[in-house]
Parts: sequence; structure tokens; C-alpha cells
Amino acid sequence: NPVGQNVPPSGGWALTSRGARAGPIVAAVTETWASPAPVTGISATVGATITARRWAFATGRLDTTDPAQVVALNPTGRRVRVTLLTAGSDAAALHSVSTVTVKAHQRAVFPLDATIGPDQVLVLRATGPIVGGRLVLGPSVITGTGVPAVAG
Repeated sequence: NPVGQNVPPSGGWALTSRGARAGPIVAAVTETWASPAPVTGISATVGATITARRWAFATGRLDTTDPAQVVALNPTGRRVRVTLLTAGSDAAALHSVSTVTVKAHQRAVFPLDATIGPDQVLVLRATGPIVGGRLVLGPSVITGTGVPAVAG
């Protein structure tokens, strides 16, 4: 069902869907950015059907000037700690960038600052199940979920 009339225009929201019958539900979001926004465009994101304690992103941003962020949604009824990690130059070691506590049914935003370069691998690691997403606002809009690490 469309929920656009209920979404705050300022952003900073998340949506969790549950069905009456067993089985996954896939929600899709279509987002638009119009003038006077600094970037204009349209993006569609298919929602995640699972949660995981780790989510990976092959790139955080496309170049050093792109405003970008990684988001962790906590769909559970308890707090979870979420850490944003980056891969080092050797790609084998992960380095902690920031850790936050995310309240039940809330989301946390990790803005990607200048220390996180283009095409740098990012990982969200949590103490409980979350959904991880990414937003890049330049040169065009790119949104999407990460890749869940369901084992290990």
C-alpha cells in the first residue's frame, strides 16, 4: 500500500512491514529530490527481507566530494550497539570508525566524512539484528541496502 502521504518531507524515517500470514514482505521505496535541494533526482530502493548482525557495502561514496551516509535500522524491541567499520588498505583488517547505541525501533545515521574515501569497503556490525542501508547524494542519488552477512 502507498504510504507517501504519511512520510515526513524532512527525511530521517524508516518503515517496517509485517503481514498477517507467514512469509516475507518486500517493501519498495521511491524517493525524489527536487529543486531547491542541492541534488535532484529519483531513486528506488527495494527493502530487505531479512535482518543480520553484519552488513557490507562495496562502496561508501563515488568520489571524495559526495555527501553520503550509512544507516542502521533496529527493528527489534531492544537496544543494539552498532559499529561502522572500514577496510584498510590491505582489505583484510577492519578499522572502527564510530559506534552508537540504537534504541528499539529506531535508526542511526553514520555520515561518511572525508576520512572515508571513494570505493572504500564499509561494514556495519551490531550486537543484534539490524538492516543496513546507504545513501549517496552526488553526482546523482544512489540508495540501497547492504549485503547481509548471515553466517560467521
